[in-house]
Amino acid sequence: MDLVDQPLHTILAVTGHRSPDLGGSTASILAALIGLSLIRMAVDVSLGNTGGSKGGSEATADELEQALAALDHQSAALADLADADQDAFRAYLEALKRRRRPQASEGGRAAAVSAEQARSRDDAVSSAETVATQMPVQAAHVIVEALELVVVTGDRIRPTVVSDIYGGAALLRGALTGVLLAVDINLKSGQSQSEEALSADREDVFRRGKAAYAAIRIQAKAAGYEI
Repeated sequence: MDLVDQPLHTILAVTGHRSPDLGGSTASILAALIGLSLIRMAVDVSLGNTGGSKGGSEATADELEQALAALDHQSAALADLADADQDAFRAYLEALKRRRRPQASEGGRAAAVSAEQARSRDDAVSSAETVATQMPVQAAHVIVEALELVVVTGDRIRPTVVSDIYGGAALLRGALTGVLLAVDINLKSGQSQSEEALSADREDVFRRGKAAYAAIRIQAKAAGYEI
């Protein structure tokens, strides 16, 4: 299912109940796409008015054109990651369902076979959880790249839409928190393969995101907005 092609009411329906079809990281990625759309709108409006923007020039227009291209690339990447993340979430749940522990009543060869099957299924759970952790980490990198883009683009945005770029950045910040929390809960289980590398990657992207959003808050405050 291409999630971005689904009606909003469908997304809400499959998310907000006891057995959701969407995990928290997938929902956060979709929220990030809305934030990116707001940012893209602000950049596009400003590009159409570069003649009257602050420092309006060919250089400004080129920067905004490049920003639009980057935003489109990031949006496409997040749309793909939303689908991949949902697939990984489902695969992880299926692996958990298939996992079976050997019963105390089983003996001899049956017990040995059962134990081997249990180990195989444990490995399948670990592998599925690794993929389910990698997807939100990848999404976090894209979200942070978008936040860093706002840092270098914010002072080129028209005053009439500057609130939208900061609103979009705030949505991205929330989405980043959501995907990283999904990473954290998977890492806490201790079953994920490559746990050390994923944890280090998570810390790096968190640090970059925190620094970018701090810079955006300073820009927003200078423009008269608190975020």
